[in-house]
Amino acid sequence: MNLQEVRKLIESSPDYDVRILKTEFLPELLKIEFSVDNIDNSDAKKFELKVYGIVNYHITENYDESSQFYIEEDHPLLWQYTDTQCELYVTGSADSFKELFFDLLSIHFSLFESYIPFNPASAIVLEKGFGLFQRGSKKLLKIYAEKLQSYGIQTSIVENYTKESKLAVLFLGNSYFIAESFDFKSLN
Repeated sequence: MNLQEVRKLIESSPDYDVRILKTEFLPELLKIEFSVDNIDNSDAKKFELKVYGIVNYHITENYDESSQFYIEEDHPLLWQYTDTQCELYVTGSADSFKELFFDLLSIHFSLFESYIPFNPASAIVLEKGFGLFQRGSKKLLKIYAEKLQSYGIQTSIVENYTKESKLAVLFLGNSYFIAESFDFKSLN
């Protein structure tokens, strides 16, 4: 069963929740059993998901119910695995440090939500006025550099190495899985 078929089954119910029921880590893959329930708890559908070539994941501990269910191939969570890795250096200071730091936090949260925390050590470099601001993907560092420059801070991005991987991220409820491929099977 492919993603489009599963998506069609799920979207046949306009209001639904996705809930992970069981996970099993095997040598070659991760097996996940999940359910898709209507908000009124009728007509529950169960699926098995096999995740191959997994490189990272986040499974929500409190198993909050959520209706997120989609795959992306160019999401910011993938950039650390698929984009050129760089270092962003800064020189100078901003007149309004707090506003700048808030803007950087806002950018980070808009890209990564609460999945990846912002590195608070970056504030020390900004206060000092020079140094290595952050390491990361070129796409991310360009976004930060643009914001830093708008506050009058000079930036320099140094490329280190390029990563080329064919990965995707699957959002399942409030959890995500970064892997090479996903295989679905209906259990009802």
